[in-house]
Amino acid sequence: MVIAEGTRTLVRHTAAILAGLISLIYFLIGLQVLTVLDRPEDQVVFGIIAGSAFLIGAMVIEMFDRRVVMGLGAAAQAFIIYTYFDLASQREPSFEIWGIVIRVIQVALFTALLYLAMRPRTRPTIEKTPVVVGDSNQNLDRQHVGR
Repeated sequence: MVIAEGTRTLVRHTAAILAGLISLIYFLIGLQVLTVLDRPEDQVVFGIIAGSAFLIGAMVIEMFDRRVVMGLGAAAQAFIIYTYFDLASQREPSFEIWGIVIRVIQVALFTALLYLAMRPRTRPTIEKTPVVVGDSNQNLDRQHVGR
């Protein structure tokens, strides 16, 4: 199924905004505006690295409308979501509000990226004008020749 280019563009922009929002939350964690770990000093590097990664991801989504790029992005989101829940038992606290908020946004981002990866882009078509034998230009030439 081929989707309308306007729909694809809207979904792609939405995905970039979602990645940007996740980036912002991670930067706030890195700047210790939001606290997610029992030792806030441990979250500085983590927040800055994760925020930078999602900011780069948002830019890539915006700049490259390629299905393979969207597929890799969706795979990365699935891996990150899985890892968050898999490592929960090793963290203190296991789950916190900002981690869950980020995962909810990531599920929306994953869905958008998967949609973009699965649906081909529309290709602009060149409309060919049919050539009519004996068109009006030939008739005009004949009229001028006879005068």
